[in-house]
Amino acid sequence: MIIDVHAHYIPASLADNEKFSDLFYVKEDTFGKTMFIKNRELRPFNPGLIYLDEQIADMDKAGIDMRFISLPPFALNYEDCRCKDWTRESNKALSEDASLHRNRFRYLATLPMADMEGTIREIDRVINDPLCAGIEIATNIAGMELDDAYLEPFWKKAAEYEIFVLLHPHYTIKSARLERYHLRNLMGNPLDTTIAAFALMTGDVASKYPGVKICFSHSGGYTPYAIARFEHARKVRKEFKGVQKSYEECCRSFYYDTILHDAETLQFVESKVTSSHLLMGTDYPFDMGDEEPVHTVSSMKIPREKISDILGGNIERLIGDGI
Repeated sequence: MIIDVHAHYIPASLADNEKFSDLFYVKEDTFGKTMFIKNRELRPFNPGLIYLDEQIADMDKAGIDMRFISLPPFALNYEDCRCKDWTRESNKALSEDASLHRNRFRYLATLPMADMEGTIREIDRVINDPLCAGIEIATNIAGMELDDAYLEPFWKKAAEYEIFVLLHPHYTIKSARLERYHLRNLMGNPLDTTIAAFALMTGDVASKYPGVKICFSHSGGYTPYAIARFEHARKVRKEFKGVQKSYEECCRSFYYDTILHDAETLQFVESKVTSSHLLMGTDYPFDMGDEEPVHTVSSMKIPREKISDILGGNIERLIGDGI
């Protein structure tokens, strides 16, 4: 089975909930439909973001059997006072929509990460849903790094249930230099993922909570290329005196999607993290996603059985009965 672990979807039913009327809505006029997130127009309008029938048609074209759908990062709403309600209603809607095509979709739940008590309750709820394949969180929680002590109850609960956690860049570093050429996405997203990976490795989160299965979006950002630099710093800089485990070892404690758009580059990442830690992803339906993920992975010059694992075998083993 070929499985896409990184794709996005906002249930259209959320637009009908008056409680969230400013967070997400769709307008229709003689020119067509327009989507708004927090009263800002989202262009271009992509029907695949809110209609699963569109996704299925595109999945069939791309040769994808199953997809894990999750909210796009700009819809996580950690900083909104209604986040707990938004989270629960979003997860219910994701589950309801996935249930209409249960042979094609699972969902990754979102959480009200700024409310730890609410986060734990929501994990306890969604973990019993057979359509929930895991959880999606941002690479930082509105500025808080992922090794912060505040998040220890979350990691403990995620490890207890051995949850698959997809980390998606959001709240990226703000700089005027990133305002042109879509650089906030092109460079800001991989950089934010790299910072998150560094925090998790330096904080030894994987060793403290060994049951959790953490996956970095966009192949870990710059992490695979910076591992040797991290390791050199560990040996020569006083700031790393308490870091016992090598970064080469740490990076193989995590999983990485395949969204790099190039088989040769992906093969380099494989040489650093091993094929058993790569999971196919698309970032559908956004323009920076991989429209031919099966081709990208299949073009790697590695044994066919490893390619098969990356395309679906690895995540099937990770999730088990969740697929």
